[in-house]
Amino acid sequence: MQTAQEIFINLQTEKIRLLNAQLAEVIVVQSYRSKRYRDRVRKRLLLSQQQGRWLISKEDQLASLSLRSYSATTTY
Repeated sequence: MQTAQEIFINLQTEKIRLLNAQLAEVIVVQSYRSKRYRDRVRKRLLLSQQQGRWLISKEDQLASLSLRSYSATTTY
C-alpha cells in the first residue's frame, strides 16, 4: 500500500463573467506541485448555481504554461 503524497494547488483568478443568474465563467491559472510533478495551466471553469451553491459543471484546459503539458476536459 502506498502512502498519501502531499500536493499543493494554487488558483489565481484572471476573469469572472456572469453569463446569467445561474451560470458563470471563470478563467484561472492553476499551479500544481507534488514531489514528482509540477505544472501550471490556464483553465476555464463553468460554474452553475444549484441550491444556493456555486458548483463546477465543466472544466477546460486552455493552455499549458509550463514545459510539461497535457490536454484535458472534465465535465462534472
